[in-house]
Amino acid sequence: MLHKSGIHWTGYFLIGVPGETVEDINKTVQFMREMNPDTALLGVYEPFPGTVMFEDGIRRKLVKKDMRLEDFYTTSPNNYYKADPHIQTNTIAPDTFAEIEEQAKKIFHRHNVGLKKVFKAALSRSKAYIKEPGLLAGDIKKFLAYTFSPP
Repeated sequence: MLHKSGIHWTGYFLIGVPGETVEDINKTVQFMREMNPDTALLGVYEPFPGTVMFEDGIRRKLVKKDMRLEDFYTTSPNNYYKADPHIQTNTIAPDTFAEIEEQAKKIFHRHNVGLKKVFKAALSRSKAYIKEPGLLAGDIKKFLAYTFSPP
């Protein structure tokens, strides 16, 4: 419906959640392809203290429970919340997860590049560009950096 209406939209996807399997990650990538958002963003799970997912991570022995919220702002995420910095999830071996994460990021990167996608995004922001011409220059810089950087 959004595509037919000409509305530029972004899909946000998450991998690396405790209990997630390789099959689940593949389904996430496939779902992104089926939904075909104009922009697809991929994140890797990072629990926040006080959330259900944080408590779930503690139960699965993936998250340290002896932390303070303030630590989140002063410590690297890999050293902050993980019981073992090399383990993202308890159901996928660390090397396998790293490989799958890299593959998924490349797929998402390829999904986001292309003149048609850039044109549609620019068209959706055209009124903002008229009011704030500096936005266009900033978006062009971001586009060039994103397009010519390795995924």
